[in-house]
Amino acid sequence: MSYLKSSDDTTYRIFVLHYQYGYTIKKTASCLGLSQSTVKSRLYRTLDKLKKTYCEKEEKSNENDRYNEKVSQRKQV
Repeated sequence: MSYLKSSDDTTYRIFVLHYQYGYTIKKTASCLGLSQSTVKSRLYRTLDKLKKTYCEKEEKSNENDRYNEKVSQRKQV
């Protein structure tokens, strides 16, 4: 959510209308005075960025977990 709040206002509004309120792409576009293709592209681009960001955080977390596990095993020896 913090990523969306830091993005531009239009993208944030698109996400709120579409995912929080369940508006269709057509209705979201109509409410915001945008074309449907603009709404779709902003949704999909932002989703892609969110996935990449989340996956990177997951990878770092997994690396930290593996490191901590190795350190813990060394201490037991």
